[in-house]
Amino acid sequence: MARKRILEILSSCDYEGGWRQCALLAAQLPPQEFDVQFCLLSRNRSDELLLKKTALPVHAVGYGHKPDFWVLWPLVRLIRQWKPDLLHSWDSTANVYGPLAGRIAGVKTIFCSVSDTTDQKSKRKIFVDRLLKKHITKIIIPSRRLCNVNHTLMHFTNEKLVVIPPAIAMSPNTTIDRKDLLQKLQLPENSRLIAISDSMQAGNRLRDVIWATELLKVAGNNVQVFICGKGPQRKALERFRNHVRLQDRIHFLDDHHLIDQLMEHLDLFWKISGYSYTAGNQLIEAMRRAIPVIADESLVHQEFIQHEKTGILVPIGDRAALASWTQHLLENPEYSKRIGTTGQTAVKNKYDPKTTILTQTKLYQQTLKHYPLSYTNTPKP
Repeated sequence: MARKRILEILSSCDYEGGWRQCALLAAQLPPQEFDVQFCLLSRNRSDELLLKKTALPVHAVGYGHKPDFWVLWPLVRLIRQWKPDLLHSWDSTANVYGPLAGRIAGVKTIFCSVSDTTDQKSKRKIFVDRLLKKHITKIIIPSRRLCNVNHTLMHFTNEKLVVIPPAIAMSPNTTIDRKDLLQKLQLPENSRLIAISDSMQAGNRLRDVIWATELLKVAGNNVQVFICGKGPQRKALERFRNHVRLQDRIHFLDDHHLIDQLMEHLDLFWKISGYSYTAGNQLIEAMRRAIPVIADESLVHQEFIQHEKTGILVPIGDRAALASWTQHLLENPEYSKRIGTTGQTAVKNKYDPKTTILTQTKLYQQTLKHYPLSYTNTPKP
């Protein structure tokens, strides 16, 4: 029996993106049934290495770290050369270029994963969405509630929308202890460690984080805040941090291994800019580690957190509330520990990767059974 070829398309492997779920799925699809490869729309060596850990082929078709419209042509060329039977794009940028390239190249089965609550797009992207809506086979969403706020999804029928909760795997524990980590990061021993993850896109609220850190510093708290991730707004945020002279308190991290080490020793985890369900993955991971979390009152965070029970919710854009609740938790360790433990219990048995991967695999199998194959492939010996 011919194996079905699947091309998984990602714009990048930033800390918040859907690449983790994509990589988990691709690595566990039945190899006798599926031939899977990755396509990166950016050219970033560290991203390529992360995906190559799955032992699957990776194609980087972009010209730089940020995908643009010119990536469409090498993507079309790759699709025509490799001839996938199913094309699956995993993030908002890939959802523009992937389906368009697939349609040009003649792919009949196209999946898109949508997790953003906002649908703010350029006129060009809106035009592409409406042009391709007839040709997209399935739209995979993490929650039915997403349809109430992302108006782009209203263009698709219920038959095309499939709800598959995110797969959130626990990062492996590292062996570094807190003292060694602080020495590695060149921080004082009495530091209180806080992390926040963000894709650093336009419209994020990381300036509120910087101002909240300033308030905590003025109040005498020795907090060290780590902004984990990467994105087009990083340099602007670094300039702003330097302008307010917080280089000694705010640090930017994009090394996945170092972030995993940091997660084991956090005092608190912050999460704002809750516009994406994939952005909630790191929030859930922190809760699983019994780390107290503070998040804004976005739709995504309200689905994960009960205020003052499993975490703390603060008004969107209220930097003073963020600083105030942070100080309260740091000064009340018993209350902070109770919040962390209750949050851990609440998410302990949720978002199991095995369940999500099994559901996604069955969707691939059922879809390719009913849709004609684009090409005939032969299994590897």
